[in-house]
Amino acid sequence: MAKVIEGLYYSESHEYLKVEGNIGVIGITDYAQHALGNVVYVDMPDVDDEVEAGAEFGAVESVKAASDLNSPVSGTVVEVNEALEDTPELINQDAYANWIIKVEMSDESELENLMDATAYEFALRVIRLYVFLSEERKEYVMSKQIYRSGTSIGANIAESINAQSKADFVSKLSISLKEATETKYWLELLHDSGNISDQQFDSVVNDLNVIIGSLIKTIKKTRENGI
Repeated sequence: MAKVIEGLYYSESHEYLKVEGNIGVIGITDYAQHALGNVVYVDMPDVDDEVEAGAEFGAVESVKAASDLNSPVSGTVVEVNEALEDTPELINQDAYANWIIKVEMSDESELENLMDATAYEFALRVIRLYVFLSEERKEYVMSKQIYRSGTSIGANIAESINAQSKADFVSKLSISLKEATETKYWLELLHDSGNISDQQFDSVVNDLNVIIGSLIKTIKKTRENGI
């Protein structure tokens, strides 16, 4: 099981961001390093280079694949992890301890486009389920639907973190709740059609119900306190 750490931000392309004041510490997640396998090379930018949110800033190469690195935020590179030049396999040992670059962030509002740990962890479960359904069950219709709705939950929760107002906050969480409810619907169809087992269904739905309950509670409390 891939490790996910509380207090970090996560991108859909599996980079993490640790915020230290106006500095963003960027690396790849434990899930990403597992997927890549043994890392043999890390292509990093130079200090003082500019990076843009969502844009490529380097790459990680392993014995079986290569993957672009996309910056979660925009800013100026203030430090690179020089230890990775000689020992890139440090990422496999501990992806969170062995960061890749540090960036002085130029727009902290971009953090709203990233996921928190709970949302990212659920998104990973959805991704694993999608892979299982498409590769093992050869189910390509419902699997795509649950992938879309399931990964959208975290994206909207992330956007709510830096909402401009209480109304905006509630709106974003309401969209996330809608996507969570739709995900539950697709899970029920997959279960009833025999594509996932009772154990798979119960495990994922239990986690989803926790997210749904938390969303409902937060939305209700915010509305009671006045929008």
